[in-house]
Amino acid sequence: MKESIPVFIHVPKNGGTYIYNSIRSAGRFFLERMCRLDPSSFSDSGDFRFIYYCDKKFPLREINIQEDGKTIFTIFSMDKIADFTKKNNLPGFDESLYYLDLLDERIKNIISRSDIFAAIIQPRGLKYLKSDLFENFFYANDEIIFKFYFPLRDPIERLKSLFFYLKSENSKHEPTHAIYKSNTFEDFIINEAPDNWIVSQLCKSESESQQVTWDDFLEVSCLIDKKNFLFFDIKEIDRMMDISFRKYGFSFIQDVPKFLKTFLSKFNSNNQNNWLHEASLLNEEKIELYTKKLNQITKYEYELYKFKIK
Repeated sequence: MKESIPVFIHVPKNGGTYIYNSIRSAGRFFLERMCRLDPSSFSDSGDFRFIYYCDKKFPLREINIQEDGKTIFTIFSMDKIADFTKKNNLPGFDESLYYLDLLDERIKNIISRSDIFAAIIQPRGLKYLKSDLFENFFYANDEIIFKFYFPLRDPIERLKSLFFYLKSENSKHEPTHAIYKSNTFEDFIINEAPDNWIVSQLCKSESESQQVTWDDFLEVSCLIDKKNFLFFDIKEIDRMMDISFRKYGFSFIQDVPKFLKTFLSKFNSNNQNNWLHEASLLNEEKIELYTKKLNQITKYEYELYKFKIK
């Protein structure tokens, strides 16, 4: 029987950070169960990368694959340190994170041979969904099937969340903090908002900045049909997590202990979308321009949203 491993598609302001933290947390519970460790050995420091037991730390292995110093894929593995470093010819230091350059020839072997239970495609890695390079990563072994879980959100709500988040103090750690100069959401839509960002990322190269077209959307649809995609509304994130994790012996909804859920809730509290939008007073000409631009930059995002969310 072929194995199925979930790969989560991290789209900004589509619940990606929540999913990332949930994978880490559930992974720690899984390791605790497999090692028969006392649950009291969990650290309450908010660090979800380790379990501490008898003065030793057991890592939740993260393998971060990078391009130009920026992470594009994150692989979660439960390998023991010694076995992992030996079989993948990596330095034997006691850390949970490994950063490998995209061109590192060991990446394919690591994905094939590590005890992977989940992976995340980070925003910068979306373009690889349509490339031959991606095929080498995620179809490295015929006995492994990767199912791509893709949460989607109402496109206008996602744009609002993105704009107000990057304008807020909560995004100070982000490289894109304060990147938008508009003072209102309406001005952002008219002057700066990206054109159908998700669709564009999946069908265009970085050098292509022209407006997204119907042909682009058809290209993305063909890509989705070719791969093993499963779409969920952002409101159903917990159900998505439950479905994908159940086969590993831990369910985010039912099995994870209440105290760990509490940790997770606190850890994710900074990622809530706390904004209140009041429309600016616009003259008739600007209202027309705002409406036209909003329809343009969300048109194919809505096609994707309506087409895939059942």
